[in-house]
Amino acid sequence: MPDVATAVDAARALVAQWFPEARAAWLGGSVVLGSATPGSDLDVTVLLPGPPAPFRETRRYRDWPVELFVQTETSLAHYLRSDVSGGRPTMPRLVGRSVVLSDTDGSGARWQQAAHALLAAGPPPLTGDDLASLRYAVTDLLDDVTHAHDAHERLVSAMLLGDEAARLLLRGAGHWCGRGKWVARELAGLDE
Repeated sequence: MPDVATAVDAARALVAQWFPEARAAWLGGSVVLGSATPGSDLDVTVLLPGPPAPFRETRRYRDWPVELFVQTETSLAHYLRSDVSGGRPTMPRLVGRSVVLSDTDGSGARWQQAAHALLAAGPPPLTGDDLASLRYAVTDLLDDVTHAHDAHERLVSAMLLGDEAARLLLRGAGHWCGRGKWVARELAGLDE
């Protein structure tokens, strides 16, 4: 399990080296949340005053794999809104549940507080049409699994059914949803 202090030191050093013009930077993800594995990466969000941001990139620094989320104020605001409206709070979580690595002008603390508030508020409630669409997706995929003649089609449909059923359960309960490992984490958070 990676050491948090070592990860923070590495992330601070990479921001200083690769992004000396950064207004702010945050380390988020599993290392900070206490769910890191030996293969975990550093999820570093960087706020730049302008180009070359926004971009997303995977690199290595020292012995760490690094996921970079390089933003401007405009792009960060866009991704925060977009993730909240979709019910999958990737960027709010990366910034709102993070360690501030650098903050030259107060924007690091301000954006962290704003992202944390979005997480605490939860996702927007589903409309009746949204809920009906999620239910339809689940029943349609259940039919595909039940009546598939081909094992490969059944397997793919079953995988999609699991994801859609979790999404229906989580979003129908007014809870955040996720992708990949975050589906399991959100389900555990809904019903510990």
